[in-house]
Amino acid sequence: MPELILVAAIAWCFAVVFIGINLDAFTESFFGFNWHLTVGSSMGALIAGASIANLPYSTDVLGKVGIVKDFFVTLFFVGLGMSIPMPDGVSVLLIAILFSALTILARYLIFFPLLYWTGLDRRNATVASTRLAQVSEFTLVISYAGLQLGHIGTGLNSVIIFAFVVTALLTPTLYQKADAVHDRLALLLDRIGFKAPPEAKAGEEESYSVALLGFHRVASSLLYNLKKKHPDLLKSILVVDFNVGIHRKIAAYGPTV
Repeated sequence: MPELILVAAIAWCFAVVFIGINLDAFTESFFGFNWHLTVGSSMGALIAGASIANLPYSTDVLGKVGIVKDFFVTLFFVGLGMSIPMPDGVSVLLIAILFSALTILARYLIFFPLLYWTGLDRRNATVASTRLAQVSEFTLVISYAGLQLGHIGTGLNSVIIFAFVVTALLTPTLYQKADAVHDRLALLLDRIGFKAPPEAKAGEEESYSVALLGFHRVASSLLYNLKKKHPDLLKSILVVDFNVGIHRKIAAYGPTV
C-alpha cells in the first residue's frame, strides 16, 4: 500500500535517528557503560536510508518519499541562501575563488585516475571529473556543523559558502565544455601515460542484427543464454559500452564490442 510505505519509511527514519542520538544514554542506563557511540541526526538518517536501500521495495519507497525529500531540500537551500553572509572584504571572495580552483583541480587529480584505472576510457573519465567539479551541498552541512561546534570560524565558513556558489555558477559551463576540456588535455594525457582506447571502424559492408547499447546485468544474461542456445547469433551482435575494462571479456563471448 503506497500510504503505508510512505509512513513506514518516515517512521523508520525517525526511529533510527532517535536511537542514534540517545544511544549512549540507553547503553549507560541498561548496561552501565558509555562507549560514546552516539551519532547525530544527519548520520542517523543516512544509516536509516542505507538500510532501506537494501530492501526489495527500495524503488517504491524512493518514489513515495521523493516529494517529501524535494520539499525539505527546497527548505534547506532557502535556509542556505538566507544564511549567506555579506563578504567581510575582497579577501573572502579571493580565497573562495582559490578554493574553487583547488576543488576543480582536485577532481582531476583524484577522480580521473580512479575512473580511468577502474575501466572508464580517457574521454569519459575526463568528462565525469569535469562534471563533478562542484563543491557539494554536503560540504555545507559539514561546515555548518563545524561552525556550531566551534571547530571553524565564520570567516572560513563564508569562504566555503562562496566557493559553493562559485562552482555552482560554473556548473552549466563545465557540463557544456566537458568534451572540449578533454580535447584540450588529450596531448598532455598522452604524454603522461593515459592513452585513448583503440578505435575500430566498421566497413560499409559490415552489418549487425542486434546492437546492445550498454552492457550490464540484462545484456550479460542475454549473451550468456545466447551462447548456450544460439551461439551462431553471437557474431551478428554489436555491443557498445564505455567501460573499456570489460571489452575483452565481452569479446570472448563472440560479439563485436
